[in-house]
Amino acid sequence: SRPAYNIVKESFEKRKGFHESGELVHFDQFCPWKSHLYKLEEETKNEGLIKFVFFKSGPMYRVQAVSTHESGFENRISLHEDWRGKRGDELKEASGIDSICFVHHSGFIGGANELSDVIKMAELSIAKHRESASA
Repeated sequence: SRPAYNIVKESFEKRKGFHESGELVHFDQFCPWKSHLYKLEEETKNEGLIKFVFFKSGPMYRVQAVSTHESGFENRISLHEDWRGKRGDELKEASGIDSICFVHHSGFIGGANELSDVIKMAELSIAKHRESASA
């Protein structure tokens, strides 16, 4: 199996092919990613760039917020506040996302059955964050 650093580095380098924003990174296999991601951002002068990472966990895809600092709990951008702590139909209704499964009450992680839906979760959360920041 590939070392975690290689997985993170390849995913970081291919991020624009994954999403045009360049702010989202998809790991094709789960690995301990945090320290490697912060190091890569620093080395490439992209500190603070990556907002969410994606990986598969069992049958579900996860979207995880990247914290401001490696050891901190504050996220650069959290998942949409209207979805936090909700599940099932209530969450589907609040988000308008078909295969959404859960969003943690703190907004740091969520899941859906489709990769396209966890991407949508990130996009909508980023849009909501930028809208409130500029309001």
